[in-house]
Amino acid sequence: GFKSALFLIDVKPRPSLINMSAKLIYPSYLNRKDEILNNVGDLLIPEGTKINWELRTENSEELTFILQNQSHNLTVKNDLAYFNTTINKLTNYRIVTKNTFVNNTDNLNHQIAVIKDQYPSITVVETSDSISTKALYFTGNITDDYGFSGLKFKYNIKQDGKIINSQSKLIAIRNNQTENSFFFLWNLNSVDIKPGQVLDYFFEVADNDGVNGS
Repeated sequence: GFKSALFLIDVKPRPSLINMSAKLIYPSYLNRKDEILNNVGDLLIPEGTKINWELRTENSEELTFILQNQSHNLTVKNDLAYFNTTINKLTNYRIVTKNTFVNNTDNLNHQIAVIKDQYPSITVVETSDSISTKALYFTGNITDDYGFSGLKFKYNIKQDGKIINSQSKLIAIRNNQTENSFFFLWNLNSVDIKPGQVLDYFFEVADNDGVNGS
């Protein structure tokens, strides 16, 4: 027959992240269309990709976007917040929601893995002409993950360890393909070299890396 006093339970709104989408803007040299991913978490993207996040919240007045241990405080307007950055290396991030009543709620850690632009590779086979000792034939193959910016044949003439003449010839390839075969004929009669001098020759291939440079 006993009753306690009347108590009031006041429930405060808990801030939460309802959804986040990410627009991926790829480096232009990849010739890849931008795309939007919904409900993203972990990501695997090419190096140099720009990410525009749209964060939809509930009962949140502020968001903290923590990227690689660096905090970015975002203002929430109409339950939306935005954040963008360009990713060049493996990165961790997490998002913390806040309001007047609750701070540092539970949050998930996510990872952004990066696909690095690889170096181009080249293989060359040299063959001497069966009739003329002054003619050399070269056949080769070049490969890269995204494409090329150029292929050159170069030679240097040295005397006493110093380069006194340097020449370069551009070889035609299809830059937008990831693999090219090529053929090159070199006539040594065109080289002005004197007794005692040293002749170095080589091929140089460059990819189309728009982030780090070719």
